[in-house]
Amino acid sequence: MEHPFDPRRQTDAEQRVFDMLWSRSKSIIALDIGSSNVKLLEMDETKDGQVNLVNFGMVDLPPEAIVDGSIMNTASVVDAISELLQKHRVRGKE
Repeated sequence: MEHPFDPRRQTDAEQRVFDMLWSRSKSIIALDIGSSNVKLLEMDETKDGQVNLVNFGMVDLPPEAIVDGSIMNTASVVDAISELLQKHRVRGKE
């Protein structure tokens, strides 16, 4: 079975999400992709190493988007992540 995320066949939205999540900025992004929703945390690390919560958001996923820990509807998950990033103004490295 082919893995649902194939970097050779990314859409523009998937590439933007990937770029934002893996940038080397001082912000820390955490995603929790669960069976019923996607949660996003954005934290900033201070110079003394403390971590401060900057943003938190959650978007519900449609039923059957994730089944038994496997993503069955990649587009729904990507849309949820994109919505969180836009709504909470999380930006990647420019």
